[in-house]
Amino acid sequence: MSRAAFFNEATAACRQAGPDSALAVIMIDIDSFKAINEHYGHLVGDRAIEAVADVVGAFEAPAGRMGSDEFGILLKGETLAGALKIAKDLHAVLSDLTLETAEWTIHVTCSLGVGEFHPGDAADDLIKRADLALYHAKRGGRDRVATTPPDSWMSQRPRLGVSLARWLTKPAPHVRDRRKGAPPGDALYARVFAIIDLLISAGLSDEVAAQVMTQRLETAGGTTPKSCEETDWWRYILDRRAAFRAGDTTEDALKEYQNVVAAIESIAPHERVECALANDIWDRRRMVAGQRSPTKRLLVS
Repeated sequence: MSRAAFFNEATAACRQAGPDSALAVIMIDIDSFKAINEHYGHLVGDRAIEAVADVVGAFEAPAGRMGSDEFGILLKGETLAGALKIAKDLHAVLSDLTLETAEWTIHVTCSLGVGEFHPGDAADDLIKRADLALYHAKRGGRDRVATTPPDSWMSQRPRLGVSLARWLTKPAPHVRDRRKGAPPGDALYARVFAIIDLLISAGLSDEVAAQVMTQRLETAGGTTPKSCEETDWWRYILDRRAAFRAGDTTEDALKEYQNVVAAIESIAPHERVECALANDIWDRRRMVAGQRSPTKRLLVS
């Protein structure tokens, strides 16, 4: 199926599902597909897609092409345990795929993510839960099957989880050279506090929200302040946030915080987390979300 047709099928299945219904989705992605295209050419890349599509299409369940090299399978009547078994069997078949080229034989591998229906899920929730599991498979080394723990907050809030997974490990280009490892200042911390407040409002705990932003600071080239030698950086950030909220701040830092909050509030609620994490919090003149539209800019000058 096309992505739209698969989504419609999943939507109908979610609407028909009751509190005790079994329903799952498997997301499949070809590993290192960009490298295949770049090294062997798009014709070989097309053959890789066709080979995976043949395996997926032969499976007796609704299946669709969700992106250039990504596929989905809708498993009606399957619990997470049953879907995982099916995914592992499917992975075993996909692991045998090879392509003959003028140079040599290419071994094609795939990563698979499995997501289970939760009562109240829309199709987007179900698919994003499987998509989030696919991120886990990719980060775990590729060529494997993964899911999200059923008691994980990410499993409970898959849309937020996908937004976090997409942006957490993306360092900001050129920022390391610009900041040269300098520790954050008051203004930057104020901007971080605004994003932490947003993450908390989206359902994260204070601790997890602070840990998320600590990782963003680290991947953007920041260094742990000397005052954190006896404690975790994320705990230090929470302590600074508490002091900030108690009024221990400068006028400039407060203005930074207010500007970010105002910008966040100008964005549609369902896009706020992803837009906030997409922005370069280290350099206010470089804005990823600023490429979207003037009304959706964060961290404005």
